[in-house]
Amino acid sequence: MPFGLCNAPATFMHFLNDVLRPFIYSFFIFYLDDILIFSATWQEHISHLKHVLHTLNKEQLIANLNKCELKKSTWSTLDM
Repeated sequence: MPFGLCNAPATFMHFLNDVLRPFIYSFFIFYLDDILIFSATWQEHISHLKHVLHTLNKEQLIANLNKCELKKSTWSTLDM
């Protein structure tokens, strides 16, 4: 993301909001360059992931797979 440009984060958020509008709050949320996909089952998660990645690819946006984390539980990050 080109943070050196004026209003780049806000412009990028607006662009992603337009591109991914059909999916917002139904199975994912995003903020700046973070996308969180939530699903009830693993098969559903794969389907949601395909929808989002296909849409990003169609708009010529690239996800850095080195920074992706898959199959994370919401409870796995909490220390109990």
